[in-house]
Amino acid sequence: MMMCYNFFVGMCSRCSELIQVESILKELTGGDEKVMTLTEKWMMEGKQKGLQEGLIKAKKDAIKSAILIKFGVLPKELEEEIETTDDIQALDEMFKKVILAGKIEEVL
Repeated sequence: MMMCYNFFVGMCSRCSELIQVESILKELTGGDEKVMTLTEKWMMEGKQKGLQEGLIKAKKDAIKSAILIKFGVLPKELEEEIETTDDIQALDEMFKKVILAGKIEEVL
């Protein structure tokens, strides 16, 4: 029975320490608002990176499709240029260039 009592007292002191730590964290962070954990931050960054990569891939696919639909051919050097570009604004400009071009040479 004494062993159970000691265990319980030990647990209570740990709880008290956790409450103190939580109180200090609340003070530092400005209240009861949830503080984002490092894991949550990494997960959010990973999701954002995935969305960014998906957007870039979709833009590349749209450019290649537009070229094929409009001109019937996708020159290898143009395909390589599209695939090596990861800047969204540059991809948007490429897409506009394809849409406005009258000949494939205007895109090259």
